Amino acid sequence: MRSVTAYERSWRKLVKFYGPGVEEPWKDFLYSAKESLLSEPALLRRLAYSQKLRQQIVTTVECAEGIR
Repeated sequence: MRSVTAYERSWRKLVKFYGPGVEEPWKDFLYSAKESLLSEPALLRRLAYSQKLRQQIVTTVECAEGIR
């Protein structure tokens, strides 16, 4: 959770410093990724698996650090 908060603060600083246009490449990437996922079911399944695995890792780390 701390890393997410730090990331969010950093991102907001970038937007404040460079303006909202700094987000455009990221938005373009997300749009392209979404289109790819919608057209390729196997890719969508792999993404779901990766998300589940990532959540397990976060939970394990947070438990080890006494966050939960």
